[in-house]
This record gives sequence, structure tokens and C-alpha cells, in this order.
Amino acid sequence: MPRERLTGRHVLQGLLALSVVSCFALPRGPDRPRELLAPLLAPISHSGIYVTDAIGRNVGDLLHDDCDEQTAREILRSNGPLRDHLVAEMDRSTLRRLEACEQMIVSLQQQIDALGRTREALGAGFPCKLIGGQVIGGSAAAWDREALLRTSERPSPGAAVTTRALLINRPTAIPEGIAALSESTLVGRIVSSGAWTAHLQLVTDPDFAARGLVLRLIYPNRTRLITVEQTDGGRTLLVQRPLQMGDAPIPVTLLGNRDGLISAAVPAHHGIEPGDWVVTGGQDGWLPMSIRIGTVRAVQPVADNPKHVELLIDPATDLDGVRRVTIVQPLAREGR
Repeated sequence: MPRERLTGRHVLQGLLALSVVSCFALPRGPDRPRELLAPLLAPISHSGIYVTDAIGRNVGDLLHDDCDEQTAREILRSNGPLRDHLVAEMDRSTLRRLEACEQMIVSLQQQIDALGRTREALGAGFPCKLIGGQVIGGSAAAWDREALLRTSERPSPGAAVTTRALLINRPTAIPEGIAALSESTLVGRIVSSGAWTAHLQLVTDPDFAARGLVLRLIYPNRTRLITVEQTDGGRTLLVQRPLQMGDAPIPVTLLGNRDGLISAAVPAHHGIEPGDWVVTGGQDGWLPMSIRIGTVRAVQPVADNPKHVELLIDPATDLDGVRRVTIVQPLAREGR
């Protein structure tokens, strides 16, 4: 009978059998046999390492296999649209980030400019702290605030909301009753506040009240006549004369009436006309003089007092368009 030829398969089977025997016998056997058999059994015991290395080499060879110029050109051509799409998407993403940064810069610059105009309007003689506020919404129901519940009138359906919710850059509440400006015009005052938030009562709110001054305007193309009081021999006379630059402004009491503001009765002989400006008078201490509030829209007689008139006043700012305000917190003056 011919002898069977020894092949690599036989060698592998023998090594596998020897490794199985060694797994059970060598751990409890003498040290010397383990040392002698370790070189023979190392390829079997570390087979996982060799298999992983072989797979890695083969895959690497496959991935890095050289190709001719024509194949390389074909790969570049087929991947061209994908590359262009990725580049365009990266460009769009970068452009969006740049546009967002640009908008942020413009917004910050606008806030800085607005604060500068507000500070200029307030003047150096009125020490105060300026607090930025952003309008985030108006109440869906104009009567859900405690202040409005005390008013004598109830808002009709469709009436304009006269309060605004604000985000402010303060972690604590700010004082109530302080003014809020849109650049250099008065838009209202703070009625409540908490951390980072505040509620703004607009000048058109029925509970808004303030004292102001009417500045009668002088026009270059016509003479404007007014009536002034003069004393003659203990008697007070009303004398008509042209309006002059030095004539004092007329004090008025202002109330919000949803559509704008209305004044308490004012003597008719002052000759107030539509177009005259209404500004703060500085009497209340929460704002200096000459901050603009609005413009006289109409002058109407008082029904039961023909010698007096009421003023209908439009706010100086479009309140529906106000998105940012500057809250003016007065500071205590030295020696007071």
C-alpha cells in the first residue's frame, strides 16, 4: 500500500490537535515542555492577529491598487458632480453663517446708534442708566392686566393692545414707572418686571398719565397769533399778539385713549394748533424735559366749557412697529 503524501493539510491538523492537547495538559504540566512547544503553537494561538493583518493588507492593496490614466480620468469625471455639489453646499453654509454674522453686526450697530441718540436726547444733566429691551409680543387680551382692570372703560373687540412684553438684559427686576424710549421719543413706561423680562405700558394705554408741555411751532411763511394774559392796573387782560420764540410752552396733562393720547382741558386762548409738538416737561422726575411724546392731531372744544379745548395727540412713534426700546432708569443725584 503506497504511503500517503504529507501535505500542508496534514501539518495543520497535527498542529491543531497538538494545541488542543496543550490547552489541557500544559497548564498543569512542567514548565520545560511549555517553553519548548510555545514557538510551535504561537502561530495557532495568535491566528486571529494574523487573519486580521492579512485582511487589512488585502483590503489596503485593493483600495490603493494602481490604475491607469484613463481609469483615473473616468473616476474624476464620474465624481465631478458630487464634488461640485459638496463645494456648493459648503459655500452656501459658509454664506449663511456670514449673513447671520453680518445681520448680528448690523443689529448691534443699530442698538449702539439708538443708545447714542437716546443719550444725546437725555443730555448730560440727567444721570441715568440705559437698559436695552426687545419687544417679544403683546397680550392677546388687552384687559388681562391688573392695571387695565381699574379703568372705567372696557375695550371693544378689535381694540389695539396697549401693552408689550419685553426681554431685558437684566437678571433682576427693574423699578416700576420708569420710562421706555424708542431712540429719542417716549413710547411708554414699565409697569412690572422680573428677571430678564418686563411689561411695557404704552402711552396709548387708558391707564397711562403724564404731564407734558405743548411747543407751539413758528412757521416762516405766516404769522401765528396767540392770546396772552397781561396785567393792567390790577386787571388781567387778554391781548392778542404774534407768537415769538421766547413764549413759554403750555403745560398739559396727558391721558392715553387707545388711539393716541388726549389732554385734559386747556384754555382755548393759548391758540394751540394741529401740528404742535407735545414733549415731556420734566415735572415728574422720571424723564428730563423735551423728550418728544407726540404731535397734536386735532383741537376740539369742551362741550360744557367753551373757553377750553381738548387736544387729540398722535404718538411720535409708530407703536406697532416698535421692536426695541431703551429703558431709562434715573440715578440718584448727589446731595439728594
